[in-house]
Amino acid sequence: MPVSLGFTALPLRQELLLLSSAIPVLLLGLVLTRVGSVTALIAAGGITLIWLLTYLSWRKRWVWRQLSINKADLDANTQFIFNRHCIRLPQHICSGNSTITRAEIEKITFHWVSYFREMQKRNRVHGVTIHLHNGKHYQLSGMAYPHRSLLYLAIFFDYPVELIEQPPPRERLVIMVIALAVITSLFNLVMIAAHWH
Repeated sequence: MPVSLGFTALPLRQELLLLSSAIPVLLLGLVLTRVGSVTALIAAGGITLIWLLTYLSWRKRWVWRQLSINKADLDANTQFIFNRHCIRLPQHICSGNSTITRAEIEKITFHWVSYFREMQKRNRVHGVTIHLHNGKHYQLSGMAYPHRSLLYLAIFFDYPVELIEQPPPRERLVIMVIALAVITSLFNLVMIAAHWH
């Protein structure tokens, strides 16, 4: 199964440093809106789009560097193998031997929460932890791993499964993405309002 690394959370200092790159773009956008032409307004929107694409590209590189992933090792870090004999985790999680045999696994804990959607009660897995007999454990982020598929495979291959109902923790990255979207939207509204006054 593929693993998505693009939205892995970075340390708060690095997240703030990346977000601070928006400040020059915002200031340039304010200057361009003062020009008062439609061309300047379109240029401000284009600059915002270019910044966003650059931000996503740099963020991906920083995530890879944080996880010590090289392009040459990309396949070993973006694939997750789950079968009846073993689980092979990406190398950046295990930092070494990434294959865990079934005999080494004490249990796999799935954290889930109930919610209502379209007048029906539904359940969603939001956390997975693989516990080993030697005391080690590996947590698999919901931003990177397909938790529903992992639950299905764990039951299908008859692994020792533990289900715990608990509310999901707040994902710092999700909060920062929402804040970025709100700030960018407000900035664009201010630029449009400034242009028409």
